[in-house]
Amino acid sequence: MRNLICWCLLLIIVGAGVTHAQVYQVRAGDTLFISVWGQEELSGLVLVGPDGTVSLPLPVGTLRVKGLTVDEITQSLIQRLSEYIKNPRVSVAIREFEGFVVHVYGQVAAPGFYKIPDNTSLQEVLARAGGPNEYADLAHIQILSRDAEDTLTRVVNFEAFLQDNLLTANPEINENNSVFVPRLDDDTYRKQRISVLGAVQLPGVYPLEAPRSLLDVLALAGGSLPDADLSQIHLFRSPDIPRSDVEVNLEAYLMGNTPLGNPMIEAGQALFVPSTRIPEERKYLVNVIGQVVRPGAYEVTERTQLLDAIYLAGGFADRAQIDKVVLIRRGEQARPESIVDVSAYLLGENLEANPPLAEGDTILVQISEDAMLVPIVQGVFLDSISVNIIGEVRQPGPYELSALGGILDALTLAGGPTPDADLKRAAILRGVGTDQEQLPIDLEEVLTEGTFEGLPTLEANDTIFIPMKKESWWRLFVRAMADVSTIAIAVLILIEGRRP
Repeated sequence: MRNLICWCLLLIIVGAGVTHAQVYQVRAGDTLFISVWGQEELSGLVLVGPDGTVSLPLPVGTLRVKGLTVDEITQSLIQRLSEYIKNPRVSVAIREFEGFVVHVYGQVAAPGFYKIPDNTSLQEVLARAGGPNEYADLAHIQILSRDAEDTLTRVVNFEAFLQDNLLTANPEINENNSVFVPRLDDDTYRKQRISVLGAVQLPGVYPLEAPRSLLDVLALAGGSLPDADLSQIHLFRSPDIPRSDVEVNLEAYLMGNTPLGNPMIEAGQALFVPSTRIPEERKYLVNVIGQVVRPGAYEVTERTQLLDAIYLAGGFADRAQIDKVVLIRRGEQARPESIVDVSAYLLGENLEANPPLAEGDTILVQISEDAMLVPIVQGVFLDSISVNIIGEVRQPGPYELSALGGILDALTLAGGPTPDADLKRAAILRGVGTDQEQLPIDLEEVLTEGTFEGLPTLEANDTIFIPMKKESWWRLFVRAMADVSTIAIAVLILIEGRRP
């Protein structure tokens, strides 16, 4: 009977322990014992970090366990290991220890709730929370003690422990305590740091607890760059006061010429190291249009002149009117002085006829007045008409023709007539629909006898039609006979091919 009672008590205790393990949710700071049968490298004690994860060797890696029960953690491990191990056998247990949960918040790397053992100091609690960040006010850390009735706040100067090893500034954290790390105000934050800018490896703001030499401060920023001008370093005694800078010749100090080139730097000051590198010229776009080889937008600098941009665009094209190049400034209307006679500059007569360019300039190279084919943009300056050329020409299509041009000019622009063109029956089609008028032209007579005075004047939207020659009865007969001969030859080949 005594043995039976003992077994019953043992079952009750074990059952209560199992139930507690199933209900308890793991927290940061807990220690887990993980056992994977046959995998010693995956077994052992692991600590739940401040981020709620444990780190195991691969193939498990990092596993988030915060807020999970023992059974849930076990199932997560089995599921992850099943991809690599057949039927993995896993057990997880919480290693119990005396302790309590403390809340750490404010300017720390990982604020949160942490389970700590008894007799844990403030330094250890801050370390569990990832340590204070750069904005932490360590001189005014608050330890809050809560009970059923009230909350007491104790302010601790933790800096005194770090700087002077004052043990009372590193008190023990007790149960029901919370630790709050406040943020430094902007003025105090700046006064505790030194700004290092310019030609250094790592420009930025660095904490400076005590005055340090210029060389030491440069070392904090990774040292100077190869192009740093160490002979003209600027030390700003007070960044808030204009002209409070002092020029320091560190190069002379390093050469042994003066002991004054390595002064002590205090927190709250700023340091600027200039560079010997020549700054790159500012670049901007200008537009080059009209009679150039490659019209478009081109990147130039403040030293670029008019002709430079034109040659960036491939230079002047055929029929370019170089004595009347238009330079249009952004936000300004074209004026007589906007017309630039580039030919005068090329001949050395006027060196000012190649002005420097400004951002947003547009250069328009006009077309010569005796040009027949007028590009669209040049229609602003020259009177032009649109005509169509169809029929037996080498390049039929629409053309923008100078108003001074005639039918022969249009025919030349279209590549001339083809060998099958019937120039005697050429015509101009004028108008549309029922109002269309047909003006016949004997171009063959014009071209053979030179009767140019009989050519009509072209008008806008005229269509020049060059018909195909009509075939004579003799050419039709020859073509038919050629077809008959081809058929006869084919029949003879077939007959010969069938003979044995």
